[in-house]
Amino acid sequence: MYKGFPEGTKVGIIPSTVDITLEEKQTVEKEVSVELLGQAAPGYKAGEPIVKPFKAHVRVPASQANSIAGVRASVNLDGATEPINTTVPLKVVDKYGNVLQHVEVNPLTVEVNVPVTSPFAKVPIKLNLTNDLPDGYSLASVEKNVEEVTVYGPKEVIDAMKQSTYPGPEIDLSKINSDRLVQLKMPLLDKVVKVEPEYLEVSFKVAPSKTKRLEKVPLRITGLSENLQAKGFSAAGQEITTIDFDIVGAEQNLDHVSPEDVQVVADVSNLPVGVHEIPIVYNLPPYLKTASTALKQVTVEITSK
Repeated sequence: MYKGFPEGTKVGIIPSTVDITLEEKQTVEKEVSVELLGQAAPGYKAGEPIVKPFKAHVRVPASQANSIAGVRASVNLDGATEPINTTVPLKVVDKYGNVLQHVEVNPLTVEVNVPVTSPFAKVPIKLNLTNDLPDGYSLASVEKNVEEVTVYGPKEVIDAMKQSTYPGPEIDLSKINSDRLVQLKMPLLDKVVKVEPEYLEVSFKVAPSKTKRLEKVPLRITGLSENLQAKGFSAAGQEITTIDFDIVGAEQNLDHVSPEDVQVVADVSNLPVGVHEIPIVYNLPPYLKTASTALKQVTVEITSK
């Protein structure tokens, strides 16, 4: 059959007949695979993708059914720093990875979720308390809602942090004169991506300050070389081996403190033979401090053995 030619035109069709083969179509079910393209940001890692729906149906002539190797969804990871949730079209591929054209696939698109995480470590929190409570007040106790945080960031940052502590937000004690619950956002150190939990709660119990006298606390002179020896002297020139001083704190924290619970240290590391004025360091239990009358330095004479 033909049409559209001018009237009177003789038209012939060669060949005058053709063979038409009708082939039954076949539906093939395949699981959807995810092709991750590119790389996540340095220090980040892509997890196992989740696909919805995870199976697709491909409809092709029966003779081509064996050529279908799979159904693929491609997701670009380049520079990713957070989970990827996207909808992507499906591609039907043969065993060589070539995309097959003119095939029916159902559904046409799928939802793909790719977890993207950075290295992390659980690190103890170190409270960042500044200044002292107003005069006449002392800390009775301090409680945190969590003792450690999970820190996320590049591998080199996290590796260095695993053996340390993480600083909490700065809390100014000079503004606290009664029981207080504060909630503050955790700081992000350099190159740290995320800290969980994001907020830290700290409960302060405050009590009136009391004073307790500690007597005959040994004076420890540290940092001496093996061939040296040292003695401590008061401002009046008398040799001293122990020190008496007052400590200040909440009554409940003072009750059970004895001289054995504190250290009085004069550090003479790297000092030569001679007489030196050395600051005294008082190592006390938490939430206690020395009274203003406590000795602040000691004269130390270093001699050869």
